[in-house]
Amino acid sequence: MDAARRARLFGPAADRAVFHVGDLEHTGLPDGSAHGIACADAFGGAADREAALRELGRVLTPDGRLVVTRALRRGAEPARPEQVAAAGLTQEHLEERPGEPAM
Repeated sequence: MDAARRARLFGPAADRAVFHVGDLEHTGLPDGSAHGIACADAFGGAADREAALRELGRVLTPDGRLVVTRALRRGAEPARPEQVAAAGLTQEHLEERPGEPAM
């Protein structure tokens, strides 16, 4: 079941959700059009992760929130603070879970 169909299960509140398909680096959304973005385990698939961060930062409203989950291979580095800052974003939290099984 796709996200739009699943959202209809929430009844009248479902009309507040809008779904678009695009690339992380080129969403096609207008500047400042998203109050919140959830990127669940898709960030690692971006061809250019720095461009993806910039794009997600571009489409957020000034007070918007971006949540990114990403599984990293052992030894891989998460986005560096300078990459986050270059995208116009502020990193509030980074959770590492070293007890997770290796990929």
